[in-house]
Amino acid sequence: MTDDRATLTAILQRLDALDRLEAGQSKLLGRMDQLEGRMDRLEEGQNRFRRDLDSVRVDVMDRIDRLKEQFTQVRDESLVNFAFIAKIDRRQENTHEEHRLTMDIVNTMMGMLRRHAGRLEAIEDKHH
Repeated sequence: MTDDRATLTAILQRLDALDRLEAGQSKLLGRMDQLEGRMDRLEEGQNRFRRDLDSVRVDVMDRIDRLKEQFTQVRDESLVNFAFIAKIDRRQENTHEEHRLTMDIVNTMMGMLRRHAGRLEAIEDKHH
């Protein structure tokens, strides 16, 4: 009977160990289910983040396009203004050159008039 009792005790110990193993497996499965739930929430969060990031990317690209258009407009306006200023500068330079040339002509004519006036005085002095 001692052998039967020892066998029975061994069987009970194995059943107890099996129960503990099953309980451990149940806990492990529960934790795996929790982990899967957390992973699903993480994946949802990542998908939401990607959608938000795509939206931000689209907004940034739109802003870049608008700024590019504004820059192009400012550049074009600046080019027109600089060309206009260059034209005005050339006109001013031409006006100064015309003025200088006119003054040269007037000074030369004044010299001619003085010489003629001097000759005329000399002729009048001879005849008087």
